[in-house]
Amino acid sequence: MPLLRLTGKRGLGQLSAVKLAIVIALGSAVGDPMFYTEVPLLHAMLVTAPVVGLQRGLSLLMVRSERAETFVEGTPTNVVRDGRISLSGCAGTGMSTEDLIRF
Repeated sequence: MPLLRLTGKRGLGQLSAVKLAIVIALGSAVGDPMFYTEVPLLHAMLVTAPVVGLQRGLSLLMVRSERAETFVEGTPTNVVRDGRISLSGCAGTGMSTEDLIRF
């Protein structure tokens, strides 16, 4: 998760780091039986169940604890204040004003 944060907020787009990691993990686990007939579907399900359980548990923890939510999701950055682009906010995210205008 901390390694995914290094890509910057712009690099993650609309997904949080945790959701991106889960999508990648599930895609890898479920994709192998689809491409390789020698990999049983049961193996994919045995990997998928704990990943989904971990995500559900983490979501529950985030609902109950603000510190956990801040640790997992990070803190939001204001890039527009009072209708004006905040250059300091853009610099903190690694986003240029051109990138902001494109969104």
